[in-house]
Amino acid sequence: MANPNRSRYFKEYCEKYPRRRQATLEKYRAKKRAERDLMRANRVLEIREWCDSHPRATGTFCRLWKEQKLRNYREYNRKYRANNLEAVQEIERKYNEEHRVDRVRNQNKYYEKNREEIKAYNRFKGRVQRGKISKPDSCEVCGAEGKVFARNCSGWSVDFDSYVWMCSSCMGKSKRKD
Repeated sequence: MANPNRSRYFKEYCEKYPRRRQATLEKYRAKKRAERDLMRANRVLEIREWCDSHPRATGTFCRLWKEQKLRNYREYNRKYRANNLEAVQEIERKYNEEHRVDRVRNQNKYYEKNREEIKAYNRFKGRVQRGKISKPDSCEVCGAEGKVFARNCSGWSVDFDSYVWMCSSCMGKSKRKD
C-alpha cells in the first residue's frame, strides 16, 4: 500500500519546484520509453532468430523478415559484384573450369531422363521459328500484353494445338497447380 504522506509531500515538492518536477517527469518518461523500445527490440530479435532457425515458419512476421533478409542479401551481392567485377569473374571462371566434368555429366543425365520432352519442345520451337505456328502478343489466359511463353498442359506430345501461350505470372500459377 502506498504511503499516503508521500503523495502529499510530492505535491508540495511539485508546487515548490515546478521545473524540477518537469525535468524529473521527462527523465522518467524517457527511461520508460527506452525500456519499452529495448523490450520490443529484444522481442523482434528473438522472433527473427526463431524464424531463422525454423525454415518452414509461415507466420506473417517470419515471411516478411525472410523477404527483407533476402532483399538485403541480393542488394549486397549486386553492389559487391559491381565493385569487384574482375575478381568475381575470375572466381567464376576457375569454378567453371574445375566443375566442367560435373556440369557435362549432369546435362547428359537430364537429357537422358527428359529425352522425349526435349525433342517435342525442339520440334515445337522449330515450327514457331519457321512461322508454321504463330506466336501471339498477349497471354491467352489473362490477356496481358508482353512476352509470352508456350506451355503444354497435356504433356509433351506431337499435338501442337495443346500448347497454351501464357505470360510469366500465369505460367508460374499453372506450374504451381501441377
